[in-house]
Amino acid sequence: MDLILQFIKKYDNFLIFGHEDPDADCVCSSMALSIFINSLGKTTHVYSNLPFKRTELKQFEKYCKSEISDKDISKNSAVFLIDHHTFTRSAPSSKAVSSLPVAIIDHHDITSEPIPEGVEAAFIDIKTPSTTLLIYKFMKFSKYTPDTFISKLIFLGICTDTGFFRHLEEHSEETFRLAGELTELGASPNKIFYEVYGNKSLGSRNFLKIMLSSMQVFFNGKLLVVYETIADLKHYDPIDRDNDMVYQILLGTNEVKIVALFREDETNKCSVGLRTTANIDLAKIASDFGGGGHKKASGYTVNTTIENAISAFVSYTEKLLT
Repeated sequence: MDLILQFIKKYDNFLIFGHEDPDADCVCSSMALSIFINSLGKTTHVYSNLPFKRTELKQFEKYCKSEISDKDISKNSAVFLIDHHTFTRSAPSSKAVSSLPVAIIDHHDITSEPIPEGVEAAFIDIKTPSTTLLIYKFMKFSKYTPDTFISKLIFLGICTDTGFFRHLEEHSEETFRLAGELTELGASPNKIFYEVYGNKSLGSRNFLKIMLSSMQVFFNGKLLVVYETIADLKHYDPIDRDNDMVYQILLGTNEVKIVALFREDETNKCSVGLRTTANIDLAKIASDFGGGGHKKASGYTVNTTIENAISAFVSYTEKLLT
């Protein structure tokens, strides 16, 4: 954390990049860090994929940019990679500024994707459940007290990556203690819960219907596979995708070990999301398919048909689940 603070003090202008297909942990981490840096009299620019696909993130679009402008890169500029640690995952493409000094704040495993050479400062802790929590720890280290808005950002990010704390296991007392501090600073668990899980459209319910009706069962119910095709989009809008609810429902099924969600992004290209409540390292599985993530929540993308993608995954997990 000291290296990160020294990095901020060293430069005057910061370009902050989240990862592709950002979630609330990524976006809220980037915004919270931006506000902290601004409080030191420095300038920032936050970049992300716009428009956001998640309803709870729509309120934050006005704080982010989707493209890098020449005006954004001034004298004594530097780059932050937030909630990821390689330029290959940055959104939008940050390669245009890859020659600038770089710092990283992330909580993802660096085994499969090592930190790039030349990074000046890195604050990475894979045991911390969200990057927003790392940002909050850094603020406390810097003796900075977040206001209600920042506290909400951090709490929302924590809730996103912990599934509103349901993914946490024993010895998670630090997360709950820090979450309690954030509520004291003004974050409302009730309001944030309904921002994420409330006010859903009818289209989102059509999405649930289609996903659940597509369910395939393997290995006596240990693996549940659901999928959506491009043709399914005529029944709902992409922003109606309530993947978390699909995972939540299916992970509550007796005997299930892995839930795999396949999405046809375009012809011969599929994205895959994986979730588990068992002692299975999904990050290792996703890494073997060219992706990554966390032990209990990971994903990857493959250039093939959805049928072939499902078949390959079922074959891969057969020895693991039988």
